[in-house]
Amino acid sequence: MEIKSGKRHEIADNFGMEFSISENGTSPGPNDVLDVDLYPTATTFEILERWEEENRINLNSFNPEDEIQLLDWYEINELWIINSDDIKSNLSDYITEGTLEKGKTVEGFAKNTD
Repeated sequence: MEIKSGKRHEIADNFGMEFSISENGTSPGPNDVLDVDLYPTATTFEILERWEEENRINLNSFNPEDEIQLLDWYEINELWIINSDDIKSNLSDYITEGTLEKGKTVEGFAKNTD
């Protein structure tokens, strides 16, 4: 599946990824194609680990395990976007940034007790 350049930027931003942009074409002109390649970083895998942690605690939550194992960045991003409204903002901050308010726990946020 071809992922558009803008979508790849969104994926890179959502999951702390690096990306490279290269121009493909036999000669300069309107037929040139920009290729955007995504590169997961340590931050990417930390985000995925925190997301999986939330899923282990909150069994009613969506589980992107198959997509994560396949490193299907497009589908992982789509699952994040579709389900992000169901994640409390503090839990979302924990997943994406690794931060928790003082005295709060992941378990409390995941089970909606904090």
